[in-house]
Amino acid sequence: MFPLPESENRGRLPLLEGDSFGAAIPIPMAKGQPASTFHWIFAFGERNGSLQFKFSIHSHPGSQALTTIIAAASLATLAAFDIDSIVVNATGVATLDRANLTLAIQQCVSSGKTLIMMRDAATIFRLDQPLVIQPTAPETSVKLNVKGVSPGLMPLVAYLGPDNTNCFVTRGLKFSTWTDVSVQTGAKNSNGFAVNTYGAFQSSSYVTFDHCRVVIQAAGAGGWSIGPDGSGAADISGISWRSCSVSGGNLGRYGWSMTGGNTLNLSWYDCFADHLTDYGWQFWPLGGVLSTSGGGSASSLYNCGAGWGLGFVKMQGGFELGVYSGRSEQLTGPVFWAGSGGGVGFLNVFGHKTGACPTFSRADGPTPINIYP
Repeated sequence: MFPLPESENRGRLPLLEGDSFGAAIPIPMAKGQPASTFHWIFAFGERNGSLQFKFSIHSHPGSQALTTIIAAASLATLAAFDIDSIVVNATGVATLDRANLTLAIQQCVSSGKTLIMMRDAATIFRLDQPLVIQPTAPETSVKLNVKGVSPGLMPLVAYLGPDNTNCFVTRGLKFSTWTDVSVQTGAKNSNGFAVNTYGAFQSSSYVTFDHCRVVIQAAGAGGWSIGPDGSGAADISGISWRSCSVSGGNLGRYGWSMTGGNTLNLSWYDCFADHLTDYGWQFWPLGGVLSTSGGGSASSLYNCGAGWGLGFVKMQGGFELGVYSGRSEQLTGPVFWAGSGGGVGFLNVFGHKTGACPTFSRADGPTPINIYP
């Protein structure tokens, strides 16, 4: 039987909207294994004129009993509760973190709940293999909302490799929001996030990254890679970033790399890339060729910029891009550079300010850079 919770509401009835209370329930573990605790929170509220109760569960950091906890959430005894999220705590052990997150993602995808990743000051999530989020056949798309919780500016996840791989790989992700998810990557030529399509998972769209960031600690790494991964048609559209950043540590290559045809209607708001060996934003199709009929159009950056690196925006081929306001500083190469290959696109720049940047723009081919004060 659940223990009675400590609560500010003790001795005061009825409960008021917004009241909540919780309790910690010890879980017996095998001899020699660390102690585990099942935390539960019971919240009271009102929705659409009816009473609502929400029940959240998560495990104590270091727990190896997440499988048991998640399974308990689906039991008939909890069927009356609205379980709106599943919380996974970092263990600091790569095999456990990967297994716990994989199971929680499956539960969240099947139930429509939000995945909450939580770390404390001492323990970070560690991943030594890519965490792949993709549909299960016969489905061709997947929805997953993710919320990260970490103290201060501490990264949420440490990606350990292998080299030339990506931490979070999404295929067919749609109508999802990722908030406060930060990745520290120590794998060479890796990315914190890869937004892909693959085979039958031909469309990734209407995804928002909100206050997410990548901290690079290995040569050649990047923040986000956006483009198809393998065979099949590709539609990557309606992706937006809000107050996101990539810090390269003078090792990382780029912040955002758009490599595929039909990567279009992408939007950035108040985003920044710094200390990179190449450009903050690269619109550079695989093979260097992209016709305007193949996509890559109608993308925009609002109040964004780059600093302490080579440049802000590099593009080639048929990409079409608008840059609105923002500021860049301490860039050694052209702030804006349009390469010589591919079809004819355009780069329109409106009111972008610079500081200590010797060259504002350079156009080597048919794609014009149109500058407006």
